[in-house]
Amino acid sequence: MKYVQYLIGLFVLFNVGAVFSAPVCKVTNANDVLDCALKHSPNVVSSTSAISVASINKDISGRFLNPDLEITGGYNKEEDDQKGIVMGLSVMQTIETPTKRKARVNKASAELLAAAAGYTEQKEITAVQVLTILNRLRQIEQEKSVLNETISTFSNIIKKYNGQSALSYEDKVSADLFKLALNNYQIEKNQLAGEEKNYLANLQSILNMPVKMNRKLFFYPPKIWPKIGKNASVDNSIDVALQKADVDRYKAGFLEAKTSSFNSVSVGPYVNTRPGNLGTADEYGVKFTLPIPIYSNKAAVSAGRIAMQNAEMNLEAKKRELAFSFASLREQYGDGVKALRNFGIGNIESKHKQTENLFDTGRVSSSILIEAHRQVWESVRIYHLYELETLQSLWKLYALQGKLLKNVKEVCYVK
Repeated sequence: MKYVQYLIGLFVLFNVGAVFSAPVCKVTNANDVLDCALKHSPNVVSSTSAISVASINKDISGRFLNPDLEITGGYNKEEDDQKGIVMGLSVMQTIETPTKRKARVNKASAELLAAAAGYTEQKEITAVQVLTILNRLRQIEQEKSVLNETISTFSNIIKKYNGQSALSYEDKVSADLFKLALNNYQIEKNQLAGEEKNYLANLQSILNMPVKMNRKLFFYPPKIWPKIGKNASVDNSIDVALQKADVDRYKAGFLEAKTSSFNSVSVGPYVNTRPGNLGTADEYGVKFTLPIPIYSNKAAVSAGRIAMQNAEMNLEAKKRELAFSFASLREQYGDGVKALRNFGIGNIESKHKQTENLFDTGRVSSSILIEAHRQVWESVRIYHLYELETLQSLWKLYALQGKLLKNVKEVCYVK
C-alpha cells in the first residue's frame, strides 16, 4: 500500500511541475526575444484563445437547429370511452428562414474578425513593448558607460586633492565641487540601475522566463531611417479592422431585427394513443407551427438601423482620426530624423576629452571641467530621449499601415 502511495505522490508532483513549468525559448539575440514574446506574451496567448472560441462559434453558426421532442401524457376517464392512459408524441423540426440563418452566420463571422483583429492588436502592442525595452536597455548601457567614465575621472581628481598636504582656498572649493558632482552622478547611476531592473522585470513578465542583461539582446535604430510617404493608407490598421467588425456585427443585428416577426417555422410528425372500445386507438398526422406577425417590430428594426448607421459613421470617423494621427506622426518622425542627424554626439565627446586635457595641464578651471561633463551627460540623455521618441513614432506609423509585424527589420536591426 505504501508503494502505491509513493507512486501516486510522484505522479502528482510530476504533473504539478508540468502544469507550472514556464515555456522556455532559445534566446540568442534581439530577434529571438521578439519572436518569443509574440508567442508567449500573456495577452497574446489570451487573444489566441478568443480566436479559438470565435472560430468554433463560426463553425456551428451555420448548422441546422436540433429538433424538439414533445411528449404529452394523461388519463382518460370519460364515460363514453374506456378508461386508460392517453399518450402523445411529436418531433418538431424548426426551419429558419434563409435571412435569419444568414444573420446568425454574419454575426459569428464578425465576432471571428474582431477576435483576429484583437489578436493582431495584442501582437503589435507586445512588439512595441519589446522594441522599446531592448532599445532602452541599449541606451541605459551607453549612459552607464558615460557615468562610469565621469565617476572614475572625478574620483581620481578627488584622490589627487586628498593626496596634497596643503590646499589653497581655490583647490578646497574645487575639491568640494567635484565631491558634490560625484555624489550626483552616483545617484544618477543608481537610478539607471533601478530603471534597468524594471525593464528586465517587464521583459521577463512578457516572455514568461528569466532574462539577464546581455548586449546581444539589444535592438538598434535602423541604419537608414525609412521614408514615409504622404499618401500612405491607414485602411489596413487594426483600429480600422476592429471598427469594420463592429459594422458587420450591427449589420447582422439589423438583418435579424427585420426578420424577428417571421423568422422560422416548425414542422414534424405526431402520434396520439388512447384507449378505445376495441383496444388502443392511434392517431397520426403532421403538426405545423407558424408565427403570426401581429405585433409590429418597427421599433426593433429602427433601433437596428440606427445602430448600424452609427457603426458606419464611426468607421469613417476612425479613418479620418487615424489619417490625422498619421500625418502628425509623420511630421514628428521627420523632425526627429533631421534632429538626430544634426545632433553630433561624437563632436561633443571629442570636445569633452580636450577639456579634460586642458584641466590636467592647469589651463582650465575645475568648474569648466564639471560643466563639460554635465553637458556631455545631458546631451547623451537628450539624444537618447529624442531617439526613442523618433523610433516610437516610426513603429506607430508602420502599425497604422498594418505592416509593423511583417517589417520589423526595417524599423530596427540587430548587430
